[in-house]
Amino acid sequence: MTLLRFCRDILILSGVAALAMIPLIAVSAGPLESVAIDPGATIVYPEKTVIVPANGAVGSDISISSRAFLSIDFAVQPGKQVTLLVITDAQKREMNAGRPITGRPRVRAPIDGTASQSLTVSQGGYYVAILNSDSQPVSVTYRVCARAF
Repeated sequence: MTLLRFCRDILILSGVAALAMIPLIAVSAGPLESVAIDPGATIVYPEKTVIVPANGAVGSDISISSRAFLSIDFAVQPGKQVTLLVITDAQKREMNAGRPITGRPRVRAPIDGTASQSLTVSQGGYYVAILNSDSQPVSVTYRVCARAF
């Protein structure tokens, strides 16, 4: 009997140890959960979290198939501020060539917290960039949606 009890106790202990090793799954809302997507809108750039380097930028090209209401939803790391920049493909080509851009950017605005920036755009290509002038990297989650009108 003693050997049987010993085996039973080992089996129970190994089961408890195995359960302790199973990681707990945390369920939490995404950073943009509180920003509603406009009914009828199409996601043209899915939600993505990026690290904007110190004194650097990250961006994405988007293509709009018709005149649209564009919404850029964002969640900036708490206590930090970055600049949202939206320019046309032509302006991006000028910038990449090292020339000053012709005209004004579609959007150039400081952003922080969790919110949305909206504008109307014509059919065409655009570049959405997040600029960081801070000496430390900043985490930003963003997505871009468009609703034709």
